[in-house]
This record gives sequence, C-alpha cells and structure tokens, in this order.
Amino acid sequence: MDWTNHNSVNSTGIPKANHNNIWNRRLIFQKKEGIEAGVLDFHTIKPLDEALLLEEARKTGRVVVAEEHQIWGGLGSAVARFLSANIPCKMEFVAIQDTFAESGQPDELLEKYGLTAPSIVAAVRRLLK
Repeated sequence: MDWTNHNSVNSTGIPKANHNNIWNRRLIFQKKEGIEAGVLDFHTIKPLDEALLLEEARKTGRVVVAEEHQIWGGLGSAVARFLSANIPCKMEFVAIQDTFAESGQPDELLEKYGLTAPSIVAAVRRLLK
C-alpha cells in the first residue's frame, strides 16, 4: 500500500460480526475511490499493541476505531490516550454512543447502534475531508 497517499487511513478494532464486511469495503475503497485502508485487529485492550499502533499511525496520521463497546472506556479511549501522548493524529470512533445497550439478535443490534460497515465508511470519509 502507498501509505504516503493523502487518501490513506487505518481502521482498528473491527467488530467481529462485521469483519468480512470491512474487508470487502476495504477492497471497494481501493478499487473505486482510491482510498488505501489498513485494518488492525485488536482482540484485547490490555495489553494494547502499542508498537503496532504507533507504527501504523505514523504511516497515515489517521485512525478509525470501531468497536462493539461503549464509546467511553473501551478500545477507543485506550487508543486515543496512547496516540495523543505519542503521535497525535486525526481519529474517528464508531461505538455505542453512551447509552444503555439492549439484548437481541447480533445483526439487529449492530444496525441499531450504528456498528456497521457503512458507519465505518462514513467515519473514514470524515477523516479524509
């Protein structure tokens, strides 16, 4: 990938249920829109893979964090804390927006709380403006 391209971004913490959708979107980005998108899959918050995060943030200067968690106190908070102290960059967050979550079918809940591929695509586009 040409990470020096002004249309490059990294996406971290992809929700498991949307993993295949995100990889498909990544290919669409590359083919149709000329956007280079890397995907980092963090399966744990602690320990946070700081070396990988730092390496990738340096390449693009942009990070989208997508997680099946509240926006406060999850992966996004850990990423923001770490990057702001080490390599400030543009960030967007796709997560549950500070509300009590309900129980239900996984696909329906992902849609209800905006944890879908289109939400991540929108976050990427906001970063590239």
